[in-house]
Amino acid sequence: MANVVLGDIFLFVSDPEITKELMTTKNKYIDKDGKVEAIFAALVGYAILFGKSNNDWRQKRKHLMQVFNTKNMNYMQSTYKRIVER
Repeated sequence: MANVVLGDIFLFVSDPEITKELMTTKNKYIDKDGKVEAIFAALVGYAILFGKSNNDWRQKRKHLMQVFNTKNMNYMQSTYKRIVER
């Protein structure tokens, strides 16, 4: 579904699988211009996920990717599991 708002085209996606694909493999086609951040700020605050794609965003993402890489996630898996099972 696409809505035209103030001359811009917004695409609202509710399917989790499509959202995952858009945010992980097709994200180079989605340039976040700051409007998305403003829309979601009321719901989740200012987060890197919805932030404008600029040099600050790239730097933050680079640092986060070092933390959330596969090796670190596998290392912490037992801790995550123990917390969830409480």
